[in-house]
Amino acid sequence: MLDFLDDVFSLGEGVSVELDVTADKRLGYLLSAPYGTIFVENRYTAWANYYPHRTLKNIWSLSRFIPSSKLQFEIVNPELYTDKYSSTDELRPELYDIDYLFASVMLSNPLFWMETQFLTDKCRARLKYIIPLWKKWRNELGAADVFPIGEEPNGRAMTGFVAHLGNKAHLLVFREVTERNTYTFDIGNDFTEGNLIASNSDVNFKFEKGKVIASFDKMRSYAWIELK
Repeated sequence: MLDFLDDVFSLGEGVSVELDVTADKRLGYLLSAPYGTIFVENRYTAWANYYPHRTLKNIWSLSRFIPSSKLQFEIVNPELYTDKYSSTDELRPELYDIDYLFASVMLSNPLFWMETQFLTDKCRARLKYIIPLWKKWRNELGAADVFPIGEEPNGRAMTGFVAHLGNKAHLLVFREVTERNTYTFDIGNDFTEGNLIASNSDVNFKFEKGKVIASFDKMRSYAWIELK
């Protein structure tokens, strides 16, 4: 397989491949990364095996070792197949705003794992809010060094990423399903200014010696902040 990939790349510049590591005998994350994008997982609401926190956990865990821009993660339509999940499940996809789902994978290569004609007007409006912002910043985000911060996602965590690029950075943080509304994130640099780019909640933040203290007004919320 490696010989085949080397032959493909010997054809010249501009070659790009996507490698699937989801099952059976595959190259794996570390061998695949030098060759292209890595398709990480198959999860569907129709099978009730998609949960936002599980996908977030995978990108959070892998970004410690592999550039997140090398990874491809899915965004699904949370309003389909709601009957497949228990109505008492606090982590079921339908309870999350779709822009939260997009934000959770936007530091990777987001994959719309859905039939978009079934998106409701509400979902379309939320995507029209965040996607133009992501397009504006995606080259910068793709060139940044992304690090996981906060707690490991488990559905009840305060978690996120910091994407460093020279003398600035982007902070992407999440409040999962937890009663805690405030968390101190260690961002590794002593930034003193921040610009809120996008959020699905009322977010407040302040700086304190290499840390950002962020407060969210509701569960299942995110904040994307430009740091200077």
